[in-house]
Amino acid sequence: MKGLWRERLIDAIKRSGKSWRSISIAANLSPNFVTQMIRDGKTPSTDNLVSLASALGISMTFLFTGSYLSAEDEEVLRLYSLLPAEEREHLFGMLRARASSAPKT
Repeated sequence: MKGLWRERLIDAIKRSGKSWRSISIAANLSPNFVTQMIRDGKTPSTDNLVSLASALGISMTFLFTGSYLSAEDEEVLRLYSLLPAEEREHLFGMLRARASSAPKT
């Protein structure tokens, strides 16, 4: 698992079709940031990683898990995590019940 997030980031950079310089600038980083990160193997700070992901239009969830989630999916997870345990369990029960009665596609 180690380094998979970095591989996904570099792949997203290369697939973007944008120059490394333009990605760096769009992320509000130094113009040579992406070049140095890739060429020199530097690990970006969390803030810089968030900025890069935003500039590339990818989520941190995707970078760290490889799973594609929409902005709405991520908001649901964020809001769910803020609920007290009892309310999370109640909501989870409702979702399970609804999913088991939903038409199969």
